[in-house]
Amino acid sequence: MNRQSAKTILLVEDEALIAMMEKKQLEQEQYRVIHVLSGEKAIDMVCNSDEQIDIILMDIDLGRGLDGTQTAKRILEHHDIPILFVSSHVEKELVEKTEKITNYGYVVKNSSFTVLYASIKMAFKLYEAHRKIETHLRMIEDVQEVSRIGFWYLTTPSMKLEWTEGLMLIFGLPRSGKIPTYEEFWTYVHPDDIEFVKQQATFQLDTVTDSVFKYEYRIVLKDGSIKHLEHLGRQLRNSAGKLIRLHGSVQDITERRVAQQALQKISETHNILIDASSDPMFSFASDGKYLYVNKAFADGVGKKVDDIIGKDIWSVFPKDEAEKRYSALKEVFRSGEEKIIEVRVPRPDGDQFYLTTITSVKDEKGNIPLVICSSKNITMRKKAEESVRTLLTEKDLLLREVHHRMKNNMNILAALLRLESDNLQDSEVKSRLQDAASRVQSMVVLYGKLFQSEVYGQIPLKDYLLSLLEEVVGVFQNEDLVKVEVDIEDFSLDAKLISTLGLIINEMTTNSMKYAFKAHRGVISVKASRKNGQVIIEYADNGVGLPEGINFEKPAGFGTQLIKMLIDQIHGTINIERGSGTKYILSFEPS
Repeated sequence: MNRQSAKTILLVEDEALIAMMEKKQLEQEQYRVIHVLSGEKAIDMVCNSDEQIDIILMDIDLGRGLDGTQTAKRILEHHDIPILFVSSHVEKELVEKTEKITNYGYVVKNSSFTVLYASIKMAFKLYEAHRKIETHLRMIEDVQEVSRIGFWYLTTPSMKLEWTEGLMLIFGLPRSGKIPTYEEFWTYVHPDDIEFVKQQATFQLDTVTDSVFKYEYRIVLKDGSIKHLEHLGRQLRNSAGKLIRLHGSVQDITERRVAQQALQKISETHNILIDASSDPMFSFASDGKYLYVNKAFADGVGKKVDDIIGKDIWSVFPKDEAEKRYSALKEVFRSGEEKIIEVRVPRPDGDQFYLTTITSVKDEKGNIPLVICSSKNITMRKKAEESVRTLLTEKDLLLREVHHRMKNNMNILAALLRLESDNLQDSEVKSRLQDAASRVQSMVVLYGKLFQSEVYGQIPLKDYLLSLLEEVVGVFQNEDLVKVEVDIEDFSLDAKLISTLGLIINEMTTNSMKYAFKAHRGVISVKASRKNGQVIIEYADNGVGLPEGINFEKPAGFGTQLIKMLIDQIHGTINIERGSGTKYILSFEPS
């Protein structure tokens, strides 16, 4: 399906066979075709139906009733639709008659379908071009009104004056009213400016130049009000060099001039305060140009006062610094709220840093004609901050080195204990050395997590227990037979408390790995949660279970005694559940 698939053609033709043939040919080109036999039905189709017609192919002879030209006129009174006339008439008068109605084309019947098809495509292109032109013209009119600008043309030697609607509005005249003559124009010029404007007009009419003529003058409207105008003009000459027309624009700059006068009045008051300050002070207009600066500011940037006033920020500072300042200025002009920014002033003897406060100044109407800026030199403070950052970096590097050495020493200690146990024949001593190595390893894990923690002294419990379980289970030869399942809420605990928990979980895990599974497959499960101010940890395995004689009321073995002692240390409680394996329920209140 090509681009014509969405286009709908209304075919107005009273000859049914001709219409049938044309409809079939057009539909083969992916157009949608609606056929009507008369002008009246065509009007009804366009004006009273929901059909969206994109173009009309209009026969001129339609039998009884309205002919094609009459039908076209009525449709175009209410709808903007391209109409392409298709007729067997070739009389010049009739063709010209259709051109006065619409200019989208005239196709003689019995021409090849290629001609008709090409004419339809051209009509669509013309229609789109007309729509764009109308849109642009409306946009120009809107711009003229919003910008208070109008355009003029003066034809020589007749001195015929032409004005756009925008210029009519500037002179207080109706949009479609009578355009003043050249002589009538002079009645609007302010008496104090008329001699100057006439000199400029004579210069434009007599001088041979390609220059743009630009000047300002005032006019007095019929109601007595005065407007300030900015005039731009150019010459247009023929190939022989003869002046044939002047053309240009006029813009109403009354508000600008009034604002400038108010700004000058306000500036004069504030300039006294700016000069009196020993700190750099300066004022800005909304266009980013300096209205006034004091000597302290000029000295700070290495320039003279007169070399800065009237210049923009980009003339004084590098682009990045200028953009930063201008962005802050725009925000203050927009919001009226005070803003403080840190800025850099490049100097041959080293960059200087300032804290600049930007404050808006409002007139009696609440408008902001200017802002005043005051700067404090913070270079010494910046250097001190940089020194502190350097010291902190060095301290961090030192801590990392100490951490590395301590962790390395603890790993060496654990490795020595394991090596010693491997060389012993006594299974009891060997087991105790392995347990000691496991306890040291739990401290290695704790130390690593403590160093990585973002909050001093606080360690995420989930991260720590996952790493600890992986380390402890990995020590034993039957690690591949044991599956570890965890359900641990994400919260942090004090490092001292979590080190005690690590030793407790280490003892429980070591006991499970050594005695619970007897070389069979098994599961170790660890859960941790916080409820009502209590931390609850459940440790379970599905092994052979603890003997009935082992309890925490009267602990016998060293491991049980150690767990009981550590539980008491954190003021917690522990219970044992026996069944299909062993389950410890530990609860305590974190301090």
